[in-house]
Amino acid sequence: MRLITIPGMAHCYGGAGCDTFSKLDAINDWVSRSRPPERIVASRIGNGQTVRSRPLCAYPAVARYDGHGDMDAAASFTCVPVPGQVSEK
Repeated sequence: MRLITIPGMAHCYGGAGCDTFSKLDAINDWVSRSRPPERIVASRIGNGQTVRSRPLCAYPAVARYDGHGDMDAAASFTCVPVPGQVSEK
């Protein structure tokens, strides 16, 4: 089991967060290749174009800016564990 929250997303879709990503690809990879998702890249789409992307991290990790690069690019973020949270892996 994995819990992956989507910060800023309204219930089911919408909101200010990055709410566009391939849910089926993540599930297919998990089932077909036995690779549970640790990180899924999601995008925020505005006027038909990607305006921001972020990694969605499997609990207990959260996305943190690495201090370098474009703050609107998922590549500039790393999934890091939240201090004090326990992983059930």
